[in-house]
Order: sequence, then structure tokens, then C-alpha cells
Amino acid sequence: MKSLSAPELVSFCEWLRERLQLAQLQDLWTDGKFFVLQFYSKQELVLVIDLQPQAPVLWLQEHKPKVVKSPKPVSLFLSAHAKGRRLQELQVLLDRGRSVLLVFSATPDPCEVQIDLIPRHPNLCVS
Repeated sequence: MKSLSAPELVSFCEWLRERLQLAQLQDLWTDGKFFVLQFYSKQELVLVIDLQPQAPVLWLQEHKPKVVKSPKPVSLFLSAHAKGRRLQELQVLLDRGRSVLLVFSATPDPCEVQIDLIPRHPNLCVS
């Protein structure tokens, strides 16, 4: 797959927002290459983030991919701070490059996941 251009990313995120708005994060895992977020909102939806340096991309599917779970610090942090929470916001941050921001509800502090889909410089940051 090739990575999305900025206009394609904006369009995809608008489509994605309609499907994931207020969906609850049920589970998450990674194998170091793929990062998987499993949501539930009327049906199970799985957001897969491929962080390959040459062509980082994300997509939504209805079934769990065959990704071997490997505990990584980012997945452990998200399990503790975002699992069971609802997705409040999904937005594209074009001023930071091709970045997608996911904001999970919380009382009192939200949990934010920033996914940078910049070719040769992909990254996933959690706060």
C-alpha cells in the first residue's frame, strides 16, 4: 500500500470519524510493526496502523488481524489509560504534517494518541 496524501488523509479521517465517534476502545496490541486498536460501537471495528517507514498507513476493518501480541511500553500505557474509554475526537493535524489525533474521554484528563503518517518518519505518541 502507498501512504495517503494530505487530501486523501483528510477525506479518510472524515469517513473514519463517522464510524468511530463515541466508540469504546475494547482492546489494543502491537507486534512492533502494526498497532491495532479494537473498538466497539454497534459492531466490532478494528483500526490497524501500519508504521512501515516507507509507507505508513491506517485502515479500518471488521475483524481482528493476525498480529502476534508483543508487550511494548506504548501498548501498556494505552491499556492503562485509554482502554474502556470512548473516542471523543478524531482530527487531522496538517500543520504537524500528516498526523491524526485520537482523543479518548476521561475524567478528569483525556488520553491523546497522535499518529504521524509521514513517509520515512512514522511515529505514534501517547499522552
